[in-house]
Amino acid sequence: MKLTIVGAGPAGRYAAVTAAEKGADVVLIDEKGEKGVGGKCLPNASTPLGALVEAARIVLAAGRIPGVKDPDVDPDEVFEGVKKGIERIREALLEEVESAGVELKKASAERVEEGPVLVTDRGEFESDAVILCTGSEPVVPDVEGADLDDVHPVTDIVYLEPPSSVAVVGDEPFALEAAYALAGLGVDTTLLTVEGPLPDFPDGLRSKALEDLREAGVDVEKLGDLSSFEEGTDGVVVKGAEGSAGPFDSVFLALGLRPRSEIAERSGLEVDGDGAVVVDGRMRTSMEGVYAAGDVTGPPYLTSVARYEGVVAALNALGVEVERGDPPVPRAVRLSRDHCVVDGVEVTDACGPTPAGGPSFWMMVAGRTGWFEIKGGKVSVSAPCASVAVQYLPYVEPSGDMVGVHPTPDPFPEVLRWLGLKRGR
Repeated sequence: MKLTIVGAGPAGRYAAVTAAEKGADVVLIDEKGEKGVGGKCLPNASTPLGALVEAARIVLAAGRIPGVKDPDVDPDEVFEGVKKGIERIREALLEEVESAGVELKKASAERVEEGPVLVTDRGEFESDAVILCTGSEPVVPDVEGADLDDVHPVTDIVYLEPPSSVAVVGDEPFALEAAYALAGLGVDTTLLTVEGPLPDFPDGLRSKALEDLREAGVDVEKLGDLSSFEEGTDGVVVKGAEGSAGPFDSVFLALGLRPRSEIAERSGLEVDGDGAVVVDGRMRTSMEGVYAAGDVTGPPYLTSVARYEGVVAALNALGVEVERGDPPVPRAVRLSRDHCVVDGVEVTDACGPTPAGGPSFWMMVAGRTGWFEIKGGKVSVSAPCASVAVQYLPYVEPSGDMVGVHPTPDPFPEVLRWLGLKRGR
């Protein structure tokens, strides 16, 4: 069987490797070729931001330990180190793709026609099935000044010179993590929110996250709906319905993501009002033989949800009938502690501190420790390394494949899969 997959990000890569390992003839198309392996997560999203957060954690942790002096931080060198690390990871991912027998081609996909046939700028690709994994892109508000030179998507963070003062605009985990990382590395940082930080998180967890932001030196201001960005002689002023802030040397926008569904639209596939490709439980689109997976199908825009959907799409394209299902999807914001929440847990309500030891010891000495709450089927945890217990939840498909359901280091799902196989899962 022959498959053509568009997009070498998490969904496309997992779909390609899964199908190839099961004997399919797989062509993986990406407009950036080898540079596209890893998608936006590798150079522009969770990978670089996670690296910056970890660096900021180390810097801030030094201030809690008696006898340890604050490290001398050079943000430029940190950013350069992150970029070098990204390339090393890309090499490993590329080797994984090639060793699975996937043929990677650089081409810009234009549309899918009945057959299915993928039409690109470098010819047509006929196959038994096409899987669209074109991902997502940052939301840029349609307001005056959003195109100023000093206003950037937060996904560009490590590819710009570290500013002296910066505003991060947004309410969700990505915005808080970016603000925390920049402040922890010595940048004068303000978080500008629209509704307020983490509006969909439990109150207790939100308060713990704000503790971590205060420790890092992040100022938090609520502006309401954005109205404009204005550039003056001293920097950019951000204006909203409830006030203004600035000037800042740079402004980073962390206002969410939207599907990159232009190819689907040109192909006549059904999309919803937000531009997400409409799929059923088997990741099938409205065109016979065409599937879609990952961010192009809409929220929650999480790396391993994309991986999970890529696996489900590939299995169904190969004739293995697997329903996507509805596994729990933990959400987290990584600051000095991991602040995690997951819904749908059938346990008794409870609340209390978490044990103080290991990574939490010096935080406890500084007067802060972890916290947990179980209420109404929702588990909330604020604690060092909480992501190990809460974020890395595996989900076992009927086929026996095991995949993660939250962003994890790339090798981690493979470790889970190996453990599952060893246990006969």
